[in-house]
Amino acid sequence: MLLNARTVLVGASVVLVPYRAEHVERYHQWMSDPAVREATASEELTLEEEYEMQKLTFIVLRRRMDVLPSDPDFMAKHGVETMVGDVNIFLSQTYDSDSDSDAGDGGYGVAALQVFLPYASTALKLPPSSFFSKIGVKNEASISLFEKLGFSKVKVVEAFEEVEMGVLGGADDWGWEVAYEVLEVEPERQ
Repeated sequence: MLLNARTVLVGASVVLVPYRAEHVERYHQWMSDPAVREATASEELTLEEEYEMQKLTFIVLRRRMDVLPSDPDFMAKHGVETMVGDVNIFLSQTYDSDSDSDAGDGGYGVAALQVFLPYASTALKLPPSSFFSKIGVKNEASISLFEKLGFSKVKVVEAFEEVEMGVLGGADDWGWEVAYEVLEVEPERQ
């Protein structure tokens, strides 16, 4: 079972839900665009590979402000049509972890990462300085997004046209107010 199979994170303007089968087709459609893959420094996967992804991934949904988290239909009212992106972590033997975002415009990227990174840090018991992001070198929007969150450019990998960004130093907090609610949901049936 994935670490976040039962976890939903509710922030002020976003809802982060586990990456489930219902999200795969739309996500795969996004990632079939070469410009999206280049911007996010991502590899193309087959639809079958998307279904098999075993990483800590949340799908970012635009939060409906007219629905309270206590509403029994909260999840049903936040369907695939509210998807705006994803955030994920890959565990690596070279680095402690990796986070990447393609949450699009409208401020959802910053909002999603301000919920996701503290959650992941707590769940994995890793300090903020353990996190880094790989971004396509031409993706100024994502570079700017991570700079807003306190990340700095660590290195540029010319061969892959990627920039790696990380939280420098021994930072033990994220530098912003962490505010989100955790809901527990039933795991996806296999």
